[in-house]
Amino acid sequence: MGSPELRARVEAILADRAARRRRLLEWQQATRPNKMTSDAEWKAFLEPLEYEVLRQKGTEPRGGEYDGIYPAEGYFSCRGCGLPLYSAAAKFKSGCGWPAFDKCYVDAVDIWVDRSLDPVRIEITCAGCGGHLGHVFAGERMTPTNERHCVNSVSILRVNEGASMDHLLEEGVTSMRKLAKILPNVNATADVGEIASRTGLGEVFE
Repeated sequence: MGSPELRARVEAILADRAARRRRLLEWQQATRPNKMTSDAEWKAFLEPLEYEVLRQKGTEPRGGEYDGIYPAEGYFSCRGCGLPLYSAAAKFKSGCGWPAFDKCYVDAVDIWVDRSLDPVRIEITCAGCGGHLGHVFAGERMTPTNERHCVNSVSILRVNEGASMDHLLEEGVTSMRKLAKILPNVNATADVGEIASRTGLGEVFE
C-alpha cells in the first residue's frame, strides 16, 4: 500500500487535479469558449500539455489517460470548450497508442489538410473552438465506417455521470463531400480507398 507519506502525496495530487478540472469546467460553463477566445484565456485555464496539444497542435506521448478504456455509456467532449465530440460507443481498440473513434457527432469535428509531415495527413479539430484533436485515417478497414480518429487524450474529457447524447446523430468525416472541400482535384465520386492512397491516409499513425 505504500507509506502514509506516499499515500498522502498521491491523494494531494489527485485532489489538485480534480480541483483544476472543476475550475476548467466552471470557466467553460460561464464563458462558453469558442474560436474567438483569446490565447491568454486558454493559457490561464488549460494545463501546459493541454495547451500545447489543443492550441499549438502538439501530440501527447502514447498511452494517455483514455487509451485502453472503453466505457459502455457516456460520451467524450472537447477539453477546451466542452462540445460533445464522440459517443462512448464510437471508441474502439486500434492498438495505435492513442484513443481511437470510428465516427463523431454530426458537425462536431472539422477536417484540414496537414502538410507538416510526409505523407500529408488529415487533421481533425473541434468545430466549437478549433482545438486540435489529432488526425483521421481512412482505408484501414478496422470498423464498418472505415475511419480511425486518432485523438489525444488531453484534447478530450470523458462525461459519464447521467449524461446521454443518444439524440445526436453520428457521422464519418472522410466522405467525398467533406474531402472535396479541403483536397484539390478530388472527384466527388471517387472511392475512399483511392483518396486514402493518394493522401497517405491509412499508411501512418499519428
